[in-house]
Amino acid sequence: MAHRRLLIILSTLVLFSILLTQASPARADGGPIVPEPDLWAQIDEGQQIAVIHLSEGDTAQVDLFITLVDHSGMSHQVVFFIPLGKDTRGFNVVEEHSRTFDDVITKPLDEKIRSYVEKTYNYNSNVRAELFIGTLLTNGVWT
Repeated sequence: MAHRRLLIILSTLVLFSILLTQASPARADGGPIVPEPDLWAQIDEGQQIAVIHLSEGDTAQVDLFITLVDHSGMSHQVVFFIPLGKDTRGFNVVEEHSRTFDDVITKPLDEKIRSYVEKTYNYNSNVRAELFIGTLLTNGVWT
């Protein structure tokens, strides 16, 4: 009985060791590491914007903008961690203002989306108008 119990415990430990040593993609959110515990109450995470460009070869370029708001009135060095997973290449960090990110990354994307929506709406409006005219003719607009 004791031999069987020891075998189960050892098998479980070996299984967990194997699972923990295997590389796996990151599936978690990042966050700030604040050096002073009292500072936690005075720092809020503001907005997060991610623009993802999918490329050939199962790769992606991710532009991520994260704001942290410090209500203490003083400047603090805060480390922000982001779980990237395996096979990460070309990682770069730039500190910039939200307006710069909007001008360079977000606004061109918004314009593409707006153009697509307007084009689709105009097409749908034209189709509806043509269908309406056809409906009038087939249903006897002359009567």
